[in-house]
Amino acid sequence: MLSLWDGSVINSKKNPLEINKLRDEGIKVLDEPNYLSDAEVALRTLKFMPSAETVSVLGHFLNDPVGRDGKSLLGTLLKTPGADYGPRASHAELATEIIRALGIEHPPFRDIKGVITPEEIDAWKDWWNEVKAGKRTYRFIGSTVEYGPDGPTSMEVVQKAERDQKRDVEREAGHRKSLTNLEATSAAQTAKPFSIAGILVAGILAAAAIWYYVRGKRIAP
Repeated sequence: MLSLWDGSVINSKKNPLEINKLRDEGIKVLDEPNYLSDAEVALRTLKFMPSAETVSVLGHFLNDPVGRDGKSLLGTLLKTPGADYGPRASHAELATEIIRALGIEHPPFRDIKGVITPEEIDAWKDWWNEVKAGKRTYRFIGSTVEYGPDGPTSMEVVQKAERDQKRDVEREAGHRKSLTNLEATSAAQTAKPFSIAGILVAGILAAAAIWYYVRGKRIAP
């Protein structure tokens, strides 16, 4: 039996009596083959219910790592080699598919080809974690209501989130500028010895030319 990230457990060898005993103790027990499929139908219905509650539920599943590496909870492949069906979508992938369809204004990832990529999943996951941490708010297209992790939020919270985002952007811009300046300084310091060496070589060549010229004058009859 394997413990899950949300406190529930996955059943691998427990008999029905043992499973019932665990459930009587308040422990959720899931069969591995059904872990990814049990919530799929329920999740897909959320696509038609845009609300703060829906976003919160999807945010929970965006952070579910199970299945993102193509393996089940016990490490077996979700798709059998040679099978004629595609791999089962992870909860995070399903949540991404649904949340992108809710009509959230200024989404964190612009879908171009329609294919859900790991980068898009991570973008939505990071977006939700920032909402949950109070670092940003969101609203649905056509609405003026701003939402936080627990529903509609006050203007004070919105303004604080905007200030935090602005500060983070400025901090990141300053960091990039510092790196650019550091690279420029490093390049200049690297080039300086070569410049000095060039001047020295030019001076030596000039001195040699003068010496040969003077020597030739002395030898000439």
